[in-house]
Formats: sequence, structure tokens, C-alpha cells
Amino acid sequence: MRYIGIGAIFVAGLIGILRLSPVIVRSLSRGFRDFMASRKAHSSEVSAARTDRDLSMSFVVAATLLVIAVIWIYFRFSVLGGLPNAGLLSLIALAVTVIISFLFASVSATAVAMIGVRYAAIIFAGSMLSWFVFVPLFAHLQSAGGAA
Repeated sequence: MRYIGIGAIFVAGLIGILRLSPVIVRSLSRGFRDFMASRKAHSSEVSAARTDRDLSMSFVVAATLLVIAVIWIYFRFSVLGGLPNAGLLSLIALAVTVIISFLFASVSATAVAMIGVRYAAIIFAGSMLSWFVFVPLFAHLQSAGGAA
């Protein structure tokens, strides 16, 4: 029964991603457009109240790259530091983490919209906790020779 439950959750996530793929594509294209526009002129938003303005896309991209760098440092030197090919393994772990996090963000945003904002912190904490527990556990099992 455990495998059926895990499979059902996985398939539900895939269905959610497929249903949200048009939204993901539109968001990416709009974000790219906004990023290019913010590089040209950013002074036209001065008249709007601070709470009505969005963060500039250049700030969002810079912050995202900073977080990706911090996660890579964590994987490379903390989780996989003792392994012989830690550089390659940390890049693979980073790629998997970034892709799954990107796709999970849209699915979890839909879930939060359906169940309410009060559970958003629980969903986020659960997803982050699962990655920071799973990767070190997997690395430990690999170094102990217990997992394939």
C-alpha cells in the first residue's frame, strides 16, 4: 500500500504540473519580458505606492542566483564533501533541486489558493525539510554502501 500512495502523490504532482504548464509558460515569458524592460527603464514606477510596486526582475534573478549558489555550496561542501566526485554530484543534486523546486512552486501555489493561506508555511516547510533531510540521508547511505 505504501508504494501505491507514493505513486498516487507523484502522479497527482505530474498532473498538476501538466495542468499548470500554460501558466508556467506565460509566467516565464512575462518574467523575461519584464526583465528586459527593467534593464531599459526603471524610473517610471516612482508615482505608484511602494506596496503597489513589484520587485524588479533583475533583483529577482540576482536573488535566485544567490540562493542557487548557496545551495550548491551546501551540497558541495557539507552534504557531499567527502565523496571523490563531489563536484559533479553536487551539480546534479543542484539541477534536480532547482528543477523540482521550480515546478513545485506552481503546484504548491495552486494548493495554497485552494486550501487557504494559513497552511502556506506548512507546505513550504514540509517541502524544504524533505530536501534537506533526503539529500544528506542519501549521501550517508551512499558512503555506507547501503543504497544503490
